[in-house]
Amino acid sequence: MKKLFDLVIFGGTGDLSMRKLLPAMYRAYCQGDVDDDSRIIVCCRAQADFENLNKTTEDALRAFLGKNEFKIEDWESFSKIIHPVLINLVELDKGWDQFAKLFG
Repeated sequence: MKKLFDLVIFGGTGDLSMRKLLPAMYRAYCQGDVDDDSRIIVCCRAQADFENLNKTTEDALRAFLGKNEFKIEDWESFSKIIHPVLINLVELDKGWDQFAKLFG
C-alpha cells in the first residue's frame, strides 16, 4: 500500500543519509510503498551540496544498494520526490523561509 508523507532529513548529505536512509527510501519506492506525491526534503548545509545533491544521491545509491538494485528508470522517478533545501541549523536566521514555503 502506497503511503503519502513528507520526510525531512537534517544532515541530508551526511553518511547516515547516503548509506542508509536514502537507499532504504529508494527500495520502498521501488516496491510501491511510497506515493509519487510524497516528498523527501534533504537539508543541505553547504551550497555545493545543495547544487550537487542529485548527482551525490545517485552515486550513493549506486554504491550502497545491492548488486543490480539500482535501475536508471526507477532513479529518474524517485529523484522527482527529492527536494533539497539549503539550510544550516546553526544559522537560525538563514534558509528557514525556503524551508517553510515547502509546507505553506
